[in-house]
Amino acid sequence: MRTTQPRGFTLVEILVVVVLIGIITAIGVPGVQSAIQAVAVRAAKQEIRMAVSRARTTAVQRSGAAQLAVTGNVVAVTRDSAGTQVRSGSAADFYSDYKVTLTATNSTITFGPRGYAAGLNSEQKFTLARASKRDSVCVSRLGRIMVRCST
Repeated sequence: MRTTQPRGFTLVEILVVVVLIGIITAIGVPGVQSAIQAVAVRAAKQEIRMAVSRARTTAVQRSGAAQLAVTGNVVAVTRDSAGTQVRSGSAADFYSDYKVTLTATNSTITFGPRGYAAGLNSEQKFTLARASKRDSVCVSRLGRIMVRCST
C-alpha cells in the first residue's frame, strides 16, 4: 500500500514568507517615496522652464509684450493683443499635476519684443517643493533661464 505525502505549505512556511515580504516592503517604501518626490520636482522644474521659454518666445515672435503670471501654484502665459491679455497655451497647475508647491519672487514676468524681462530688479526665482525635495529655476533680466541661481 502506498502512502502519499501531503501537498502544500504549512502555516509556519506561509507566515515566514509574509513576514519577509513585510520587512522588505518596510525597507523599500521610503526609498521609493523619495524617488517619486524627486521625479515630481524634476518634472515641475522642466514645466516651469518651458513656460518661461514659451512666454519669451511668444514676445519675440509677436513683437510685443508677453507675460508669465504666477497665481498660487498656477502659471499662465498671456500676450498683449490690442490692449487685452490673451492666454497663450494652457495654464499649468503645479499642485494638481505634480503635487508640488510653487513660490516666486515676483508674481509676473513681462518679456518685451526683444526677449528681455522688463521690470526685474534682479533675477526672478521660482522655488518648487514637495515634502523634503526642493529645487529652483531662475530667470535673469536678459531672459536667460538658469537652473543654478546666484542668490
